[in-house]
Amino acid sequence: MSDVFLSYAREDIGHAELLVKVLEAEGWSVFWDRDIPVGLNWFDFIEEKIGGAGGVVVICSSAVKNSKFVKIEIQESIRIETPIFPVLIDDETPPMGVRHLQAVDLSAWNGGSDDDQLQKLISALSRIKNPRPKRRKTEEKSGPLTIIGVPSLSNQPSAEIVLEFWRKSILEGLVKNSGIANPEFDFMMVFWADLIYKCPLHFDRDMDFDNLFSAEPYVEAKPGVLKSYVDEFSDEGLHQPQSSVGNLVDQFRTSIAAELASRMNQNVEKCLSYLMYYYNLDREIRDRHGTMRVARSVLMDEVGHVLKALKGRRIMLLAHSTGSIVAYDVLRDLGRSDPSFDIDLFVTIGSPLGHLQVKVNIDRERRQYTNPGESPLRTPTIVSRGWHNYADRLDRIAFNTHLRDDYGANENGIQVEDSLVLNDYVGIDGARNPNKAYGYLRTPELSNLITTFVGSVI
Repeated sequence: MSDVFLSYAREDIGHAELLVKVLEAEGWSVFWDRDIPVGLNWFDFIEEKIGGAGGVVVICSSAVKNSKFVKIEIQESIRIETPIFPVLIDDETPPMGVRHLQAVDLSAWNGGSDDDQLQKLISALSRIKNPRPKRRKTEEKSGPLTIIGVPSLSNQPSAEIVLEFWRKSILEGLVKNSGIANPEFDFMMVFWADLIYKCPLHFDRDMDFDNLFSAEPYVEAKPGVLKSYVDEFSDEGLHQPQSSVGNLVDQFRTSIAAELASRMNQNVEKCLSYLMYYYNLDREIRDRHGTMRVARSVLMDEVGHVLKALKGRRIMLLAHSTGSIVAYDVLRDLGRSDPSFDIDLFVTIGSPLGHLQVKVNIDRERRQYTNPGESPLRTPTIVSRGWHNYADRLDRIAFNTHLRDDYGANENGIQVEDSLVLNDYVGIDGARNPNKAYGYLRTPELSNLITTFVGSVI
């Protein structure tokens, strides 16, 4: 196995060659993708090499923002907790996943071994000679990889249709964004609309006057519309929503999407009503056994029962909109009742976890279990590989797109990673909905994460 795994964009091969030459001269063994044998599965081979390396050096440049392979290698390094060492070769903002790490600036490096910044990298790499033991690798878990979908609290069509639409959206994204046609994973859904609502939604256009008619079924994305969010806007946009860069982006997108205002205002009002419903301890519904119980407890049990039945598997819990609040609460409770439980990835899409009412409730309910001086708002303890949050800037349900400012790391050092995405969803009536799950599920950013999680194809 190599001491160092080198991740770089193809356009930066000249810098990569220089760095490999110097590192090897310093006594480090270096793996880079020129060493991949012909005929081997790239995902399997890269996963093995990153897992066996003491550290991953990522060359960060303007070319990286268009390299899905570098992004996958970063996500895999985070997943299996291999230390990452960012190296800057220009003034481009580093990619998501590493920009919070201290980087070495080699933008002025001429290839000499006596450069001060290079020596900082050599010094940093010295600590991987005796790396700390890694966590139990996910391959040691039994059973197939499992993605569990958690929908919002809004009304839905039947459980079978929701399952089909979510799966189609995920598979569409994997095919179009990652070139994967037959991913090997199990997919299942939590479903609770039948417990909350009397009748399901339908898509019969001959009865579009019916209040239960929905103009938002799964619709395949039009050619060319599945695009990554422009990286140069994401850092400023996340940390400074009112910055000049963020304003320019918002003004441009708002100018071509003015018709969203009325629809999104309605969605926000509905979201607030769902929050009131969820936090109202006087609200009761019937559970699966027909017993009247507090609605919040019933909904949390729906998620908890699915998770507990899958304990020991590699799990990605993928929660949408208001469903992410329920999922978060369940993970926090599971961390207290069964600390041995392990969730590989917690993924939130279009989430209102940044809403003030939600944060106030979490703070009030979790403070009694929190050490003095620590914030009750943090990543659930049982999340072992990562929490990834995806939001569209026009999604008013997820108006606070940067959860990292509010939610701290868990005891394993896992803290939420926020990414802006472009939710392309357009219903059959031609109206856009940037909070729609189907649009989020096929974004390139989420497709790349799922690709990393799955790690292999049939």
